[in-house]
Amino acid sequence: MCRVKSYDFQAPIGEFGQERESLRKLKLVHYFLNDFGDVLAPMTSRAPAQVPSEPGDLRIPRVSARVAGDSGFVFFNNYVRGASMPDRDGFQVELKLPSGVAHIPASPVHLPSGAYGIWPVNLPAAGIHPPL
Repeated sequence: MCRVKSYDFQAPIGEFGQERESLRKLKLVHYFLNDFGDVLAPMTSRAPAQVPSEPGDLRIPRVSARVAGDSGFVFFNNYVRGASMPDRDGFQVELKLPSGVAHIPASPVHLPSGAYGIWPVNLPAAGIHPPL
């Protein structure tokens, strides 16, 4: 008897067209890149001052930013595969910009284990720039 191996190990769409949870998560990233990719691409990467010492270091939240002038995006991730990240009360990112320090979000939030996302920073809306 011959065993058939499937090609779709952890694929977003299975070999029989079934949608997996990872597809829904990837769709959000694709929507973001579709709407903001042209703004994001020329931005400069910013790494945080404190980073995890190793993949298993769960004390430090995973955060990065991309900026251009006083605008940008903060990326956060409180998930590590195979580990349970702690909930983080009072979570807030301090982002140094040319005009000063921005606190993202403006008020600290509760970041549950497994949470991830992208926060826009000072992006103009219809030509209007928000104050820092």
